[in-house]
Amino acid sequence: MDINVEKYEHFLNEVLKRDLFDLNKQRDKIHAEIAEYTELEDVVRKLLKADLKGSLKTQVDLGSNFYCEAVVDKPNSLFVDVGLGCHLELTLAETLAFLPVRIKYLELTLTPFTERILKQKAKIKIFLEGLRQLQGISGPGEI
Repeated sequence: MDINVEKYEHFLNEVLKRDLFDLNKQRDKIHAEIAEYTELEDVVRKLLKADLKGSLKTQVDLGSNFYCEAVVDKPNSLFVDVGLGCHLELTLAETLAFLPVRIKYLELTLTPFTERILKQKAKIKIFLEGLRQLQGISGPGEI
């Protein structure tokens, strides 16, 4: 009987919880992408408000919060990731029109992940209850 319990515990930890971890990781990646597009939307609004005619001096994050100074000769257009690894050069106005659509799409892709995460948590809870019964351990609220 202990061998079966060990197999079930292994399945719980190595399969069910790993799947939950992977789903959370994928959902977090989409949340991060939404945050980046939202930040880009704010920057584009500021650029349009500033109505720059010449070059723009700025700092660029190279990764790990390591910044370098950059000069943008044409601050009236941007290369934007439109999905599937494709980047398009868009004017600021086009970018501002595109970003809400992309953000809405990403938010819609979050819904299935949230549902799958809830189902996975339910599976884990049911599986844990089965393990408790198999081991003869009382669960929370039981005497």
